[in-house]
Amino acid sequence: MDNKLLLIRAITLLFRESQRKTPSEDTIDLVKEVIGCVDIPKETMGSQTEREILVALVSTLELLIESGLKEPYDKDELLQRIRINVGAESFLYNAVEDGIAKDTSESGLTRRCNNLRAELRKSTRKTQVKSILQEASRAILFDEKNVDWDVFVRNTIEKLDPFINIGSASGPASRLDMVNLNNRDEVKAVFKSGLDSLCGNGIMRTGFHGVNNMLDGGIRRGDMGLIGALRHNYKSGMLLDLPRQVAMYNEPYMFNGDKTPLIWCASLENELRINIIIIYNSLTYNTGKEPIDMDRHKIDINDLAKKENKSVEDLQKELETEIDMATQVIDEQTTINGYKFIMSRYNPSDFTYQDLFDEIRSFENQGFEIHMTSIDYLPMMNLKGCTGLNESDRIQNLYRRVRNFMTPRNIACVTAHQFSSDATKLLREGRTDFIKEIAGKSFYKGCTGIDQEVDWEMGIHIEKPGDGKSYLTMHRGKHRKPTPTDEKYLYQVYSFGEVGIPDDINGASQARKTVGGNVESEGGGRAWFDV
Repeated sequence: MDNKLLLIRAITLLFRESQRKTPSEDTIDLVKEVIGCVDIPKETMGSQTEREILVALVSTLELLIESGLKEPYDKDELLQRIRINVGAESFLYNAVEDGIAKDTSESGLTRRCNNLRAELRKSTRKTQVKSILQEASRAILFDEKNVDWDVFVRNTIEKLDPFINIGSASGPASRLDMVNLNNRDEVKAVFKSGLDSLCGNGIMRTGFHGVNNMLDGGIRRGDMGLIGALRHNYKSGMLLDLPRQVAMYNEPYMFNGDKTPLIWCASLENELRINIIIIYNSLTYNTGKEPIDMDRHKIDINDLAKKENKSVEDLQKELETEIDMATQVIDEQTTINGYKFIMSRYNPSDFTYQDLFDEIRSFENQGFEIHMTSIDYLPMMNLKGCTGLNESDRIQNLYRRVRNFMTPRNIACVTAHQFSSDATKLLREGRTDFIKEIAGKSFYKGCTGIDQEVDWEMGIHIEKPGDGKSYLTMHRGKHRKPTPTDEKYLYQVYSFGEVGIPDDINGASQARKTVGGNVESEGGGRAWFDV
């Protein structure tokens, strides 16, 4: 900000503060900081007129500081001084006149002063940071032989430390929200938001009645969910099922109507060519659409042409048409309610939480409002930048950083984590109801504290009781929300179909309470091997 304008803003702030019933105590100190940051040219340098204006404005500020803030300043007297201070530069006088001309309410004065303080703090801190960096730069560029490299970096960081995560005059940058319980308008707004989170707005239904019951209606915007399982127990399957189902079964609830709703799947494991086939199979299976015969696409085209007695050219066109049909199904079904659906794959050795955040910001800059992201899966990520004494601490710090980034953006984030060897040991011991046994007990590989960082967790495990079918058992652990979930909904069992687990949201629930038992919507009942 121009030095003259900076001083004008400081004069306006002092005048407005003097009009308040209870002026902010730190205003005088802030204005002194402003004066200290103004670089007044020496008499032999620059424009003499500019120097005279700066000196005059500083003199006026010092006079106002000396008067204190106990009584309102005289408006006419102040304007007279400013007119003399700025001389021919009438735009500066007009700026002060506009800033102090209108009387306003106490709340209006408070808001105006807060905005001015924020503007001045930002400017003074910018000047102070530049000064620190310029001093460090001069030392290493022009006086390197006298630099004590053992302490130089540490000392520079210590000087910059007060400017990290600096917020505005209304509070620190880390503050996400605040409510005054004695301000009924504020309480009403937050209370309404709480009811919205409980009663539908911002809740995204999954395709499984059982999971929706577990989560009190579905996945909430801004919540971070964790799916725990042993290896090869449908973690990646769930991380594809849930975002697909959100796209298929929900009308986007927009916080910003000018944006485009987006669901994003980030894979650090499966290749996209695998995931796209899984998505397609699930879409055709759950919509009743005729899938293409993928076996035909696996055969060498010359061999297939001979087998089907067709020319290679005709067969190529036919197969291309089938791929076009499959592409159309994927596009139509994932956008059926207005969502855009994007999948990405990353090298986990290089992909850091900062890369993840940059991708989110990139989508936002393109005009997207991200409603949900699934990450398959987070602990595979490079831990560069995460803090802690050991790998366990760094993994927990990674979860914390990701949740703290997603929550204020109202992005539902779901990822998975492998259970530890202790969980495998319990399974080898032949424990019955394995997933119930370990639910909510932090049996996570490499870090037992990650359940503290997420909003909800769900353990899953595949059971094969001997009836020729496979069943996915699910048990919800913690869920950070104001009301408890009925115990009867915490444990669910689903039978695998020909392609994954069939969605049941458009019909009766297919959830069971026992492996091999009947679905609850048909009365339930024990499994044949339990009778």
